[in-house]
Amino acid sequence: AADVLPIVEHDLKAIASRVLDKAKEMCHSKS
Repeated sequence: AADVLPIVEHDLKAIASRVLDKAKEMCHSKS
């Protein structure tokens, strides 16, 4: 179980950064 945690954490960070990028694009396209 201990080996899985770092992988999940890395995936979550990757997903979060992707969501942030999309959010920024949405904000720019609206203005």
